[in-house]
Amino acid sequence: MYNPAQMRKLRILLAEVIGLGLLIGWLMWKYPELVDDIIPWVALLVVWHFTWEFVLDTRAVRRVAISVQRQLAPMLAWILVFFIGGTISCLYWAGINKSLSRLASVGAQRVEGKKSRIQQQSPARKIAPEDEAGLGPESGMTDSISTMVSPATPKGGAMIGDFQTSGRGEYEVDTFHVAPEELSFTPPGTVLQRDKLPAKVLVSEHNLTILRFTDNGFVVDDNGWRNLRIRVAH
Repeated sequence: MYNPAQMRKLRILLAEVIGLGLLIGWLMWKYPELVDDIIPWVALLVVWHFTWEFVLDTRAVRRVAISVQRQLAPMLAWILVFFIGGTISCLYWAGINKSLSRLASVGAQRVEGKKSRIQQQSPARKIAPEDEAGLGPESGMTDSISTMVSPATPKGGAMIGDFQTSGRGEYEVDTFHVAPEELSFTPPGTVLQRDKLPAKVLVSEHNLTILRFTDNGFVVDDNGWRNLRIRVAH
């Protein structure tokens, strides 16, 4: 025996739970990049289904529809139905898009608020004065590095090279034309070995970085500090 209440529950189960779940799951699996564009249409389908189930498919609305249909010509009745349905659809569509935009705005505000709280809770990283960057090279400065080398004397001693930083950042300094394994930098009087690089040296309260030794000298990063004179002993 036909039971309208049970049929309504069955339609809701099939349309709202099973059918809609399968549709959204398939769309997210097949076209994940289009989900944001499709969600408003899915929401429109849902609200129209609820409108049909709980508003239009009621005895009161059916009685009113039958009464109006008897008073109007069939063509005018259909025009009226399309006009009312279109108006409701437009109102639903505007409300859905406004609600989704509001949700997106609230979500963005929460994300920004969370980022702000994290930034406030996290202490700002302080840069030590010796690690601050310099002004860089002077205008018109060339890429050449001025070096002077004093060879070892017959009585012994070390070859000593002298160079001045240019402020260009990272570059190679050719001093001894031999591959060093160990070099002494003055200031600050630090001895560096090939297998201990890269390493920092403090010159006039500014940190420079010796990155690696080469076949002719070494590669330095002067961190933008220029006109720092350093003596290197091999």
